Amino acid sequence: YKWLARYSNNIRDDDGVPEIISSKSHQRYVELVDKGIYPLPELWIWHRPEWKIGYATEVAYDDVGFAIATGYFDKGKEEYAEWLTKQEDVAVSHGMPPLSIRRSQEDPTVILEHQTVEISPLPEFAAANKLTGFMVMTDMTNQGKDDTMPIPEEKRKSLIEHWGISPDALAKLEATNLADREHADTEGRDSKEKTETTTEATATTEAAT
Repeated sequence: YKWLARYSNNIRDDDGVPEIISSKSHQRYVELVDKGIYPLPELWIWHRPEWKIGYATEVAYDDVGFAIATGYFDKGKEEYAEWLTKQEDVAVSHGMPPLSIRRSQEDPTVILEHQTVEISPLPEFAAANKLTGFMVMTDMTNQGKDDTMPIPEEKRKSLIEHWGISPDALAKLEATNLADREHADTEGRDSKEKTETTTEATATTEAAT
């Protein structure tokens, strides 16, 4: 079983203290993973390490503003993959160690550096960022409700050659992703990028609630 998650973006979320993970932070994270400095994240259910069900094989960030990850379910966890395909309210969150977070000095709600260590499917009501989605694939047959994951150009070749996803399917996903971005902009959702000097975050809350 393979999975594809749109797990974050650069749009302000709906958490207790609404935050933005900037494009700069997402791009830096992908770069450090690609260089082998950061490990790829694991797949957990609802941020619980004892509920680990899989692992990522690639992370990416597209120009529209969405972070994605692809990977596999662990051997022996097939029943959980099948269970997720039957859920109709699945969103996605991700866990960031507080010490990995660096914030804007002018606006501490804007994150300029972070590390994602786990990606979690969870009920939509529990997700701080609702513009997320999760897809389970078996024999490249898409299942589940959400087919709105963006595919960045730099990862396209890998997904086509190694995962067998068709170019037409990628185009559909990218088009839907762009529509989501336009809808968020129409609603006036904040996605302002900050470039001020950063300071090391002092964590006062858990990154993954």
